[in-house]
Amino acid sequence: MTGGGAREVLAVRYCNRTTTRAENFLNHHLYGEPNTDIVMDYYFWVVSDGSPSGHRPPARGRPVPGPGRRAARGRF
Repeated sequence: MTGGGAREVLAVRYCNRTTTRAENFLNHHLYGEPNTDIVMDYYFWVVSDGSPSGHRPPARGRPVPGPGRRAARGRF
């Protein structure tokens, strides 16, 4: 985005996952550290200028719900 003006930026967590370090790090056994559980959170960002006309669907993929909808606000 270009231009001045305030923007609303939301970080939307859409998933989390508990896994082990060995499943995520290549050659974890070589690090000499214990293979403990880790929790990974996955996010996407929503950036809006606050105007209804400021929302444009992405060029690729499926559309993201516009500002004000619950799905775009997410659960943190």
